[in-house]
Amino acid sequence: ENALTEISALVSEFPDVANLNYGAALVAIQAGDWSAGERFARASLDRGERVSDTYCLLSVIESQKIQNGE
Repeated sequence: ENALTEISALVSEFPDVANLNYGAALVAIQAGDWSAGERFARASLDRGERVSDTYCLLSVIESQKIQNGE
C-alpha cells in the first residue's frame, strides 16, 4: 500500500510523465485496490498511452469485478 501512496503522489506531482498512469494502475492492482487500478488505467487511456496494454488491463479489472459480484 505504501507503493500505491507514493506512486499516486508522483502521478499528482508529475501529471505529464508518459506512462505513469499505466504504471500506477499496475501498482494499484498489485496492492489489491482494483478501483484505483481502474481509475489510473482510464487516465492512461484518456492520455492515449499504452492503449492496447491498458485495454487488456481493464479487461482483467472487469473480470475481477464480476468475480467479486460488483
